[in-house]
Amino acid sequence: MQAPDDLKSLLRDCLRWTQWQVHRRLVEAGYADLRPADANVLQYLDWGEGSRIQDLAARAQMTWQSMAELVAHLERGGYVARRTDPRDRRARIVYLTERGRALTPIAISALDEAEAKWREIVGQAALDNLRRTLQDIWSHLQE
Repeated sequence: MQAPDDLKSLLRDCLRWTQWQVHRRLVEAGYADLRPADANVLQYLDWGEGSRIQDLAARAQMTWQSMAELVAHLERGGYVARRTDPRDRRARIVYLTERGRALTPIAISALDEAEAKWREIVGQAALDNLRRTLQDIWSHLQE
């Protein structure tokens, strides 16, 4: 299979490969009920204080309703829970449970392995250059 020419497809496919590596490792570690889409909650959740669903949805660039479905799935699996926001008693905060925290080191290790694979393919200098280039683009887009 030949690599696509357009940057959008290259970025998307490299990201998807990385996400699938993390998902595969989590399933192997016994978290078979997790779905790749659940990363939209876990990667944007403030692991310290928790996050509101609308904030998670904004970070993941998805609708509030879709995020609420993902949170409900993770809540049924025991990965997250909701509690009343102490700053706004009408709102609810999503936070990691003990089970959710237990999968964190596995996901981080899988991400490190994925980055190591990229480094093996292109070398440290090229990976550092890619990181700097993407950081430059990201910084300019934040303005």
